[in-house]
Amino acid sequence: MSRGGKNTKIHAIVDGLGNPLALLLSPGNDHDSRHAVSLLGQAEIRGSNVIGDKAYGSQAIREYITSREGS
Repeated sequence: MSRGGKNTKIHAIVDGLGNPLALLLSPGNDHDSRHAVSLLGQAEIRGSNVIGDKAYGSQAIREYITSREGS
């Protein structure tokens, strides 16, 4: 439980118009990057620009995105 009580985070992949392509709910106390690779695996990202805040800038996430470019 966080200081503010029980909470949940909503992670989303959206297209250029903001339409949701994939959604994932996680506990509020999980770090944002923990679920990024599994969420990215739910959408076709080849040929796309992947944009996220600094919480998603880990080496593992960047390597996953790079590996999908040639898939």
